Amino acid sequence: MGEYGLSQVSVSARAGWHRALTSSLDLAVGADVEHRRSATTLTGTARPPGWRPSDDADPLKRPSALATFSGAYASATWKPSGTWVVTPGLRVDAYHLVPGMTFTAVEPRLSVRHTLTDTLTLKGGAGLYHQPPTVLVHVPAIDTASLRYGLQSGAQFDVGAEWKAFEGLELSADAYFNPLSRAVEFDLVDVAENRRRRGSLGEDPATSGYAYGFDLMARHPLGRHWFGWVSYSFLQSKRKVRFGRIGDDNRVVETVEGTLPFAFEQAHTLNAALSYKFGNNWTVGTVVHFNTGRPESGQITSQTQRWVTNDDGSTRWVRQDLDRTQRLSSFFRVDARIAKSWAYQDFTLEASLDVLNLSAQQEVVAYEYRFEGGDYEGSPHEDVRPVRAPVRIPVILPLFGLKATY
Repeated sequence: MGEYGLSQVSVSARAGWHRALTSSLDLAVGADVEHRRSATTLTGTARPPGWRPSDDADPLKRPSALATFSGAYASATWKPSGTWVVTPGLRVDAYHLVPGMTFTAVEPRLSVRHTLTDTLTLKGGAGLYHQPPTVLVHVPAIDTASLRYGLQSGAQFDVGAEWKAFEGLELSADAYFNPLSRAVEFDLVDVAENRRRRGSLGEDPATSGYAYGFDLMARHPLGRHWFGWVSYSFLQSKRKVRFGRIGDDNRVVETVEGTLPFAFEQAHTLNAALSYKFGNNWTVGTVVHFNTGRPESGQITSQTQRWVTNDDGSTRWVRQDLDRTQRLSSFFRVDARIAKSWAYQDFTLEASLDVLNLSAQQEVVAYEYRFEGGDYEGSPHEDVRPVRAPVRIPVILPLFGLKATY
């Protein structure tokens, strides 16, 4: 019995400066800082799952952290001609975790745009990026304390094009490849139990991976009282991990290494939005969303299981190997928005109502593996039927908003 609580307080500030040095060269510099104070309250006699008397203090189990993130950046926008725009930049960040742990990241970046014709623009970019470790399900305090495992690091490369097909229609396409040289990601099992990817707490939990894909968009800019757009995204995101081969007795028979989909990988995503503004300052809009399912890998969902028949004729569900898991069902929803604005001499006021999932669709978040048929005590085994039943959550969220602009 006992109580468990989490608290986190954040204070941040930022400043920036921009100046046009010449007609073809602009300079921007800035800095930002954030301080986080995270703590847990754990009272009573209860022990967390997997606790052993020999366990060392675990920042993912009982985090108590003070951290300061500070950074500075500088970028220049150079226009050597009317058709070229080159933007180099550099950002330097320091991640400090008390006591005495500081991680520094230097991130150069470059983007280039070239206007090929009056209607066609080509673009490209590259850069290095870092961030603290990721907890797949965000919990206050835990993500701050996990900084002791070091930073994640990767690169981003992208190319694309923008085409104004005709008045009222703009098309764009972007393709990207992001190699991850160091990824540190903790799932629900890592948080709830004393287990870590690739072994015990004393070993480096980092792995590597990559992501690639492309985005397509068709857009009608605001005009004649309406705007709208349609976008499609394709994503493949993989991680190198160690996992166990599971036998028909539901035990690990060997450990292998392979490249598996990231827990949040959704291969196909489609969005469409439409908004119309009436003459009396009423605006009505809707968004349609569709995505294919995430891997059913057990990290933030259930884990895929398979139905086996033992030598004695009995049957049961056992865990499936992680490189053979299925996916959650696809999801579709319709959102809606209605807003009214009032214009005064010195300011404007807008009231709005947004409804997430107005269509009342139920998203599949996991599967329940059970069996049906017979009376489960004396029935023949052939009467028992395996059932993979979806666990659905209907999320309908209304949001009221009020915005004043002076």
